[in-house]
Amino acid sequence: MKKQTFIGLILVIIGFNILLNTINLSLGSFLAPLIFLMIGLFLYKRRHHFISAIFFFISASIIFDQFLGMNFMGLLLAFVALYFGIKLVRSPKERKRTRKEKKGKIEELDEKIEKNVKKKEEKEFGSVIENRETKQFSDDHVVYTPSIRKSLIGEVHYLGEPFELHDLTIWNGIGEVRIDLSKAIIPEGETVIFAQTLIGRLIYMFQTT
Repeated sequence: MKKQTFIGLILVIIGFNILLNTINLSLGSFLAPLIFLMIGLFLYKRRHHFISAIFFFISASIIFDQFLGMNFMGLLLAFVALYFGIKLVRSPKERKRTRKEKKGKIEELDEKIEKNVKKKEEKEFGSVIENRETKQFSDDHVVYTPSIRKSLIGEVHYLGEPFELHDLTIWNGIGEVRIDLSKAIIPEGETVIFAQTLIGRLIYMFQTT
């Protein structure tokens, strides 16, 4: 709305009010809320949304008070209190059901990610290697690494104690992947390591001589 148009509307309202007063009719009760409403519309068009909301609120308060005999602020506070009160007194079963639904969505997302990872692995290697059992040597503290390790959030580390390295696939969504190959006991032949992370660092450490 242009400034000239806005001023023209204000003058029309004032002139109409004077005309009605001249013929013993009154528009005074309408004048104030209309002025505040027009100011609010003008400011809203100028993208001053917060200030325009204040003028809309004042206009609504006057209309509710003069024509409906209601306290607009009281009604607003009552509705706000009712809304938050109903949310707080929801049954525990409903809250539990909501948590279960959220958990189910997360599990469904994990399954989709795993399927996508398997498809990518099949393209890379031709087939997906099944998980092997993790074993522990009591004497030398040597650990067999699992063939596939997947994690959505967290860090994946192969550090510290020695471990026997087999064909290894690591997929991590968010987090760091760190493998210390200086601790690895590598068997004869070819060993394939496929590691991937969406967000995070991928670090291989080797022993230098």
